[in-house]
Amino acid sequence: MIEQMGFRSLLLLLSYTITGIGLAAAGWQYCYETGNFTANSTYARNRNLILSSLASNVVKNGGFYTADAGQDPGKVYGRALCRGDASAEDCSRCVSSSSQDIMVQCPNQKEAYMWAGTPPCMVRYADHSFVGKLEMDVPVNKFYNEDNITSSLTEFDQIWQRLMDSTAKEASMGSSRLKFATQEENLTRFQTIYALMQCTPDLSQNDCYFCLRRYVAEYQNCCFGKQGGGVKSPNCMLRWDLYPFYKDISVAPLPSPLAPTNDSGGIAAGTLVTIVVSIIIFVVLVAFVCFILRKRKQKQIRSNQERRYGKFIVFSSLGTVRYDLQVTKGDFEEKYDFFSFNFRIGKEAEDLLTYAWKNWKGGTALNLIDPTLSVGSSSDIVRCIHIGLLCVQENVASRPTMASVVLMLTSSSLALPLPSKPAFYIRTTKQPDSSQSTMSDQSTSSSVPFSMNDVSITQLDPR
Repeated sequence: MIEQMGFRSLLLLLSYTITGIGLAAAGWQYCYETGNFTANSTYARNRNLILSSLASNVVKNGGFYTADAGQDPGKVYGRALCRGDASAEDCSRCVSSSSQDIMVQCPNQKEAYMWAGTPPCMVRYADHSFVGKLEMDVPVNKFYNEDNITSSLTEFDQIWQRLMDSTAKEASMGSSRLKFATQEENLTRFQTIYALMQCTPDLSQNDCYFCLRRYVAEYQNCCFGKQGGGVKSPNCMLRWDLYPFYKDISVAPLPSPLAPTNDSGGIAAGTLVTIVVSIIIFVVLVAFVCFILRKRKQKQIRSNQERRYGKFIVFSSLGTVRYDLQVTKGDFEEKYDFFSFNFRIGKEAEDLLTYAWKNWKGGTALNLIDPTLSVGSSSDIVRCIHIGLLCVQENVASRPTMASVVLMLTSSSLALPLPSKPAFYIRTTKQPDSSQSTMSDQSTSSSVPFSMNDVSITQLDPR
C-alpha cells in the first residue's frame, strides 16, 4: 500500500512540475502610463544603452544591479534582479533576453518592468530613481495553478500561513546584497509545501517584510485553495508549490557572466530556454519513475540474497567502519564484526580474515563472493573487499580514516594502497609457542594463535 501511494505521489509530482513550469516561466510585463518618448530621442538611446549593459553586470554584482545612463531630462535608470537560486549562466541569459523583450513589449513608454525566464528574473527601467523605494500602487503579476487543494482547507491554511510568515521573515533579514529565502513544511505524510520569497536587496528589512506580507494577503484573497502560485511585483516576489521548484543556493556556481544574446527573429531566447528546460525536466522525471520501479524489483532480489553475501556499512555517527559477513562453512554459521573484535571460530572452520587474506594474496578474491550473486559488478565487489582489508590491517596507523573510507567508496577513480596483513591472522592451527598470544572460544576447548598488534584487548567474548 505504501509503495502504491509513493508511486502515485511521483505521478502527482510530475503533474505539478509540468504545470508549475508553465506557470512560472510565462513572461509578464507592465508598461507604465506616465509618459512616452520618440524613437530617435536621447531617452531612446539611453534606454537602449542601459538595458544592454544589465546582463554583463548583473552576475558580477551577485544577481542584483542598478545603474543609470545620460543626463536629465533624457536620463534613464535601469535595474536587473535574478532569483536567488539562479546560476550565473541562467541569470545572465534571462536578463539579456528580458532586456530585449521589454523594449519590444513597451516600445515607447518611459517606465516599465518585466518578470520572465526560468528561473525568473526582473528587468526594470524608468525616467526617475527607484533605489530603496517601496512601490505598492502598481499592477502586479498574480499567477496560480488551476487545480484545487484536495486536503482539508482549514488544516492547509494553518500550515500555509505559518510557512508564508516564516519565509517572509527570513527573506527580509537578508543582507544588502541578497534578500532571499526558501522553506518547506509537510502538509501530509506524502505531500510537502515549498515556498520561495525574495525582495530587491536595496529595501529595508521592514519594507521587505511588509511587501511580502502584503502580497501574501492579496494572493490569499484571489487564489486561496489552489495548488500553487505566487505574486511578482517591482520590489518583491513570492512563490509556493507542492514540488521543489528551486535549487539549493549553497551549491550554486560562482559568477561567470555571459555576453548578451542577440536575437535575429524566430523564437525568442527566453521562450526557447523555457521549452528546452521543460522537456529536460519532463524526461528526467519520467526516467526517475522508471528508476524507482527498477530499484523496487532489485530490492526484492537483494532481500533474498542478503544472507548469502556481505554488507559493507559506514556508521558516520560513530566514526567507525564495519564489515559484516555471514559465512557458512563446515558446521557453523556466524556473523563477523572485525572492528569490535567479537567473532567465533567453528570447530572445523577457517577464520574469515585468514581466508580473505589468502585469497587476496593469491589473486582469487572473487572466491569470497557467493557464485549466485547477480547484483553488482565484480570490480565493485572486489574494491569493497580491498577497502575492507585496508580497514583491518595489523598496523593501526596504516588503517584509513573514516573520511578516507567514505572517499574510497564514493570515488571509483581513486587509487587504493595495497593492504598489509590483517590484525587477526591465523598463522597456524598448531599449539602456539611462547611468542604468540592465544584466544579461546567459549564454545570449544581448543586455542587458536593470532598475530599481535598494538590494540589492547583484555577479553574477547562472543556476542
